[in-house]
Amino acid sequence: MGSGKTTFVQGFIRGLGIKKRTVSPTFIIFRRLAIKRGKFKNLYHVDAYRIKNPKELLRIGFRDVLDSPENIVVIEWADIIKKILPKNIYHLRFTHGADSTKRSIKGSF
Repeated sequence: MGSGKTTFVQGFIRGLGIKKRTVSPTFIIFRRLAIKRGKFKNLYHVDAYRIKNPKELLRIGFRDVLDSPENIVVIEWADIIKKILPKNIYHLRFTHGADSTKRSIKGSF
């Protein structure tokens, strides 16, 4: 909590040219934002924090979201739903730094 995940996603969204301000979709689970330029059509911002069972997402069409090459999918708390995620995804791990203004981000496949 508070390690910078949502702030990172907000910057990522701005980098794609999406001007709409977004907040973490904690209570709606995921939100779609249209991408107006480039090869991708949609960015899906997912917050899995409240998910009790990953199959909940599958029941609301998440497999189609993951499978479409037109989508970028950014997931906060992805470890909670790792059983339903593809194997070839990029993981970013956010951690608190030495003081309240520092954060660490590490990436891996």
